[in-house]
Amino acid sequence: MARQEGTVEPMQRQVKSDLVTTPAHFGEAYDNAALTPTLLGELGSSLSNNASMELSKRRGIEAGLNPSGDILPPLTNADKAYADAYQNQSQATLTNQANDLFNKANENMSKLNKITTGSISEYQKTMTEGLGDILKLAPNDVRASLANQFTGQMQSSTHQYNMRVISQNKAEAVASSNAALSSINEQVHTAALDGKLDSAAKLFEDSLEMIARGKNGGTYSSSQAQVLGKTAHLNYLSSLEIQKGITARHEGKLDEWYASLADEKSKPEGVSWSEWETVRGNSAKYLNGVNSLGNQQQTLIASNGAVDIAQGTMNAEKMESYQSQLKESPKLFNQLQIQYSNQLRKSSKDGQSTNFYASHWKNIDSMRSATPKQIDGAFNMLSDMHQKSSEASGHPISKDEADYQVAANATVPVPTYNKKITSYATSGNPDLMMNALQSYNRLADLPGFKAGIASNNKNAIGTLHSFEHFIEQGLDATTAANKATLINSDKSDEKTQLINRATKEYLDDAAPTAAKLQSWAFNQAGISKTDVIDNPTSVASEYLGMFKDNMQWVGGNSDVALKMTNKAFQQAWGVSHVNGKATFGFLPPEKMIKLDEGAVPLMQLDIAEQVKGAIKETNAAHDAGHYDWGYRVVEGPSLDEYASAKKSVRELGLKDPQYAAHKQIISKFDAGSPVEIERVRKIGKKEEVQKFTTKIITNPWQGIDSNTGELTGGYDIALVNKDTGMTEPFQGLFTNTNMNPTYNPNTDWIARNYMLVNGLNPNTNSHEEFLAQYARFREQQNEESPYTKTINSVGRGFR
Repeated sequence: MARQEGTVEPMQRQVKSDLVTTPAHFGEAYDNAALTPTLLGELGSSLSNNASMELSKRRGIEAGLNPSGDILPPLTNADKAYADAYQNQSQATLTNQANDLFNKANENMSKLNKITTGSISEYQKTMTEGLGDILKLAPNDVRASLANQFTGQMQSSTHQYNMRVISQNKAEAVASSNAALSSINEQVHTAALDGKLDSAAKLFEDSLEMIARGKNGGTYSSSQAQVLGKTAHLNYLSSLEIQKGITARHEGKLDEWYASLADEKSKPEGVSWSEWETVRGNSAKYLNGVNSLGNQQQTLIASNGAVDIAQGTMNAEKMESYQSQLKESPKLFNQLQIQYSNQLRKSSKDGQSTNFYASHWKNIDSMRSATPKQIDGAFNMLSDMHQKSSEASGHPISKDEADYQVAANATVPVPTYNKKITSYATSGNPDLMMNALQSYNRLADLPGFKAGIASNNKNAIGTLHSFEHFIEQGLDATTAANKATLINSDKSDEKTQLINRATKEYLDDAAPTAAKLQSWAFNQAGISKTDVIDNPTSVASEYLGMFKDNMQWVGGNSDVALKMTNKAFQQAWGVSHVNGKATFGFLPPEKMIKLDEGAVPLMQLDIAEQVKGAIKETNAAHDAGHYDWGYRVVEGPSLDEYASAKKSVRELGLKDPQYAAHKQIISKFDAGSPVEIERVRKIGKKEEVQKFTTKIITNPWQGIDSNTGELTGGYDIALVNKDTGMTEPFQGLFTNTNMNPTYNPNTDWIARNYMLVNGLNPNTNSHEEFLAQYARFREQQNEESPYTKTINSVGRGFR
C-alpha cells in the first residue's frame, strides 16, 4: 500500500549500520600498501643505509685508535663515514701521543741541574725525530694540521728553554761576580785587621771598578750596582774602625776606643750619618764578640787545667804554662792553683791507701775494708810492678798476663779487671775473646770462686762458653766470635720463646718423667750413685733451674748450657765428709775453706769448740734448775796430742817406742768422726744420758758473697741420735732463743793447724801460698817409698 504523502512511517530496528557510521578500514589499507614492492624496498633500503653508516663510523673510530696513514678515497656514503671517523680519531690519537712525547721530554729536561744549548739541541733532535714518526702515521687530510700544531708546540717549548738558559747564564754571572766581590770584601777586612791599610784601600778600589764593569756589561742594574758599591764602602770603613779597636784592645785602651765611637767628630768626611751609624754598630759588635771569645778562651784554658788535675796529669811545668796563658784572668789561675793543691793532698792520701792495700793484697781481712777504687788502685800498681819486674828478670810478660797473675792472687773481686774481661768477652773481637776465655778458665780452675774475679756477668760468661764451643767444633776464631756474639744480641720476646721451646723439647726427650729428670741431673752433674744425698729432689731441682737459666744465655744450645751449668754447679756443690760419710750437698764445708777431706778432723775440733761455747747458757739454766737438760761434749784426742804423735811417727817410724799408742791416737783423730754430744738430764743424784753426734746442715740463708767470693752465714748444727739414727734439732737456750746453734768455719785456724801438723810453714801471707805448699807436700808424699807411704796413710786425713 502506497505511503500517503505527508504521513510518517513508523521507526523500525536497523539490522546493520549504514555506511556513514561504519569505521573506515585504514589498517587494512596500510597493510595492503606496505605489501606493495615500492614502499617495502624504500623502508628496507633506509634501514640498511643507517646501519651501514653506523657500522662504518665505528670501524673508522676503531681504526683511528691505531692509525696507519692514508686510506682509499671513499666511494659510498658508508665509505665517507668511515673516512671521516678514521681521520678525526687519528688526529686525536696522534695528538695524545705527541703530548706524551712532549711531557716525557720536558720531564727529562726538568731533571737537569743546568739547561745548556747542547741539552736544548738534543731536545729538539729527539722531539723532531719522535714527532716525525708520529706524523708518518697521520692521514694526508690531517697531517698538515698536526704538523703545524706540533711545530708550534715545539717552538714554544724551545723558546722557554732558551729563555731559561739566558736567565741561568745571567744568574751565574751575577753569582760569580758577587762571589768575587765577597772575596774582595773579605780581603779588605783581613788586610785592614793586619794593619795593611794601603793594601785594603787598593782592594776596595778594585771592588768598585768591578761593580762598574758589571753595570756596563749588563750583569748589574743601576740599582744593584749602587747597593753593591755602598756595601763595599761600609765594609771598608768598618774594617778600618775595627782595626783601630783591636789595636786599642792590645794596648789596653779599649775603653778609650769605645768613647771615640760615641764622639760625633769621629765621623769621616764624605760619610753620611746613616752610613756612620752602620759602621759604628758593626765595629762595636765585632769588638764585643772578640772580648766574649777572649773570656771564653780563658775559661776553656782553665777548664783544660781542671781536666789535667782530675786525670792526675798536672805537674809544676804545666802549672807554669797555665799561668802564662791566664795572664788576663788571674782569678781563674788562682782557682786552678787551689784545685791542684787539693789534688796533691788527695793523691798523697790515695797513694798511701793504695800502697797499704797493695801490700795486703792477699789478706782477706784487710781487703774487706777496701773500696772499689782502692782495690783498683792496688791492682793497677801491682800489675805494673809485676810486669816491670818480669821484664827486668829477663822473662817479660804481657800486660794481660800481668793482670791475670795479680787477679789470681786477689782475695776479693777486682772491679777494673772484671770490667775488662767482661768487655773482652762481649767485644766480638776474636783475639780479645780468646784472651777473656783463657783468663776465665784459668781462674775457674783455681780453688774457691776465682771465676767471679774474671766476670759475674751472665751475658759475658754465656758468650765465652758459646765461643769455646764453636772453637771446639772446628770453627775459626773469627767465625766463632761472630756466632757467639750474635747469640746474645737478640733479646726479643720471640727469641726467648724459641729458647723456651728448645729447652722444653730437650727436657721432654732427655728427662720425660720426674724419676728420669733426677737421674739426668745427677748424671750431668757427675754425682755418683754411691753419694749420699739428703734431699735428692732439691739437688735435681737446683741443677734444673741453673740449666734453664743458662739456656737463655747460650741461645738454647743444650751442650753449651750443660757445660756452663756444670762449671758453676761444681763450684758450689760437692761431697762433704764432715758428717761421717760422703754426702753430696750444697756448699760442702771442705770446699768452702778450700781444703780437701783431710781438713775434716780439724773441722771437728772447730765444731766442738763452737758447740762448747753455744751450750754454756743451756747448761747454766739446767744447773740452776730452770731447764730440763744440759749438754756436754765428749773429748777426743787433742790437737797437741795428735801433732806430737804425728811428728814422732813421721820422724821415727817403727823405731818410735810408743808407736802403737801414737798410731791409735792418729787413727782416731784422722777418722774425723762427727763430734759426740751427750744430753744429760739430772734426776736426783742420777743422770739420764742420751748420746748424739753432730750433723752439719746447710742453712737456707747461706750463700756466696758476691764481693768476696766467701761463704756467708753459718751451717746449722743438728743432732743424730746414736740409738735411733734419727736427726733431731739441737734444742736449748742459745743466746736467749730456742734456735739451733750454728757453725761458722774458722778458716784461718784450720788452715794454719793443717800446715803445722804436716810440717809445713804456716807463716805465709795468703791461703794461696799455703795451697801451693800443700800441693808440693802431696807431690812429695807420692814420691816416697811404699813403706813410708803406708806409715803415713794411717786414717784418711793428712796423708
